Order: sequence, then structure tokens, then C-alpha cells
Amino acid sequence: MNKSFTQHELDRAIQDLKLKKSPGEDGVTNEMIQHLGKNMKKKLLQLYNATWTTGNIPQIWKEAIMIPVYKKGKDKKKPESYRPVSLLSCLGKTMERMVNTRMTWYLEKNKILVEEQAGFRRGRCTEDQITLIAQDIQDGFQEKKHSCCMDRYGESF
Repeated sequence: MNKSFTQHELDRAIQDLKLKKSPGEDGVTNEMIQHLGKNMKKKLLQLYNATWTTGNIPQIWKEAIMIPVYKKGKDKKKPESYRPVSLLSCLGKTMERMVNTRMTWYLEKNKILVEEQAGFRRGRCTEDQITLIAQDIQDGFQEKKHSCCMDRYGESF
């Protein structure tokens, strides 16, 4: 988990970058990162490994440009009719992708997450969770037990 990132990890993260995304304060786009030459990729890997080893994250990666985006069908005069979108550094997000990939692999490999944890896990979905809840309720009815299920969806979307 603490080892340095490899060129393969960087190449995979770069390959998975979504194009035509707005850059953060530094102005570096995913397209720029994808078109880096071999030497610049080595330099980027050195930067990522120094950041990983020291824990010193470049300040500009911590900064965001906040853009209010209008929610269709809402009153344009009300603040709640807008959702905030953060434009973050693509360089920072590329490193985050590498960290996320490594952490996900580690958590799955070592079976650290409980089986019921489905959010943000590959191959898991909301429908699976709903099916499990429905089955628990059905089992409760069969066994003459009380069941209660609560959730809040109001402003979630």
C-alpha cells in the first residue's frame, strides 16, 4: 500500500481520463495530460510519488473554482435553484484516481468492507440493495416480526 506508484498505474489512470472536462485553477486539461511525452510522464510520476511519500499535496490541487449550475425547471431567482460544481485540478484528480484504484484493490483483496457495503463498489448497484431490503422485510413477515424501513430522498438528487 505504501510503495511508490508505477508507470503502469500512471498510464492506466491517464488512459481512463474523461476528455472535454473543464480544468481547475491551474488550467491543465485531461487532454494535455494524455498528450504528455514519455519524459514528462516520468516527471509527473516523480511528482506523484513525492506527494504520496511526503503527504505534501500541492496547494493548487486543494483549490476549486465553484460554478453555480442551474437546475432545469426551477425559479432562476432562488439560490436553491442552482447546484455548485467544483472545477478541480486535473493533475490532482489523476493522482486521486491512482490512490482510489490502489485503495479499492487493497480493501477488496483484504475483505475489509462488509458484504452489505454497496456504494461506490464495482459490480454493486442500488437494485441489489433494494432486493436485499425487500427480502429482509418478506422474511420478517414470514416470521411474524415487525419491519420498518426508512430513508430520505427529498433533496438527494
